[in-house]
Amino acid sequence: MQIADTSRQDVKDGLDFLLDNLKLLPLGRLYDGPDDIYPDILEARLRLLPQNS
Repeated sequence: MQIADTSRQDVKDGLDFLLDNLKLLPLGRLYDGPDDIYPDILEARLRLLPQNS
């Protein structure tokens, strides 16, 4: 995204769309004792999205 040619309107429009809609989730693990609870947190978060209600 940093090397995109923003002098072109179509590229700028595409970047604006990405920035408005792109959601990045960290990859990794989150431990509660010996259990990795990160997948459960992601699933719960997905259930909160309007299209999943």
